[in-house]
Amino acid sequence: FIWQGQYDTIFANGDGQFVYPCPDGPCGSVRLDAIRDGLEDWELFREVGSEAVPLIKRVVQSPTKWNADPQLVFSIRAEAAKILMTRHANLL
Repeated sequence: FIWQGQYDTIFANGDGQFVYPCPDGPCGSVRLDAIRDGLEDWELFREVGSEAVPLIKRVVQSPTKWNADPQLVFSIRAEAAKILMTRHANLL
């Protein structure tokens, strides 16, 4: 395994790894965290359905133009979650 001692000099920034060696075993990379966040967003917006389109368009205008403001992304996630909570309020 890569997190065992014999492989302690093979890692470099941008090497494409999703996990790295840590004292107590493998730990996730920032890249892995970003993939997880993207999958969670995908699931959230899929559940919201067509109501998600205007929310997503506030962040992504085209494949090459988007707003990278994290506060905007967090607020849109909150709006999407609110839509789901309102939709499923009778289940709570």
